[in-house]
Amino acid sequence: MRLFPIPVLTILLAAASASVWWIGQGDDAERLEQAPSDGLLKWKPPLVQGNTKLYNDDLWPLRDQTCHRVAYDFRGADLAVRRCNKLDLAIQAGGCVGVWPRYLRTIFSKVYTFEPSAENYELMLKNLGDLDIVKFHAALSDKVGRCGLKVNPANCGDDQTTAGDEVDTLTIDSLKVEPNLIYLDIQGDEYFALKGAAETLERCSPIVAVEVDNKLARLKGDAVALLKELKYVQFGKVHQDFLFERLP
Repeated sequence: MRLFPIPVLTILLAAASASVWWIGQGDDAERLEQAPSDGLLKWKPPLVQGNTKLYNDDLWPLRDQTCHRVAYDFRGADLAVRRCNKLDLAIQAGGCVGVWPRYLRTIFSKVYTFEPSAENYELMLKNLGDLDIVKFHAALSDKVGRCGLKVNPANCGDDQTTAGDEVDTLTIDSLKVEPNLIYLDIQGDEYFALKGAAETLERCSPIVAVEVDNKLARLKGDAVALLKELKYVQFGKVHQDFLFERLP
């Protein structure tokens, strides 16, 4: 094991948390921004309260074993905000129990959030209280209508829409707003949500972030390919969240 003097070790650690990373090799490498890795919560066992659990002062479904552990990592949001020309409106989905829309509201003047799960949505209302966030109990899609919902018994952040008649679907275009940021983590429905936002993307050119799950992309549609068709280019990545801006 090689030992380094303290100053050298400090430099190496700083480099490990640098704000850029590279895809590829040599002159063809693609330079993408990445948020620093500090500021994450250390996980602690939640406090069970009836059919919910309390974690970081937020109520979560008792069934959740995963989402509450990772939901407080806002590095993707922080990286996206750097590229926003204005901070007037962010559209965020899925809202889950309210952690992300609440964080974005500390940055943006207005936040719209969408959550199709009734259980998650009810807890979101409790967690957010009277905070002035526009909340929709609905799923984002490429058309206004209805859908079903498949609940993940161990991960409330992985509930997925299906064919059915349980909850409303809305489109971003139907909102007739001018977002500066659209941030989507909706279990494969990113493709449909962006199809339903085509006019808004063309008119406003917001920064766009999408979670990429290759398996779901093959089943439901490739949001990354769609963004590229709409003249968007990737500038960053945090975990599975890919961040895009539109070319002039």
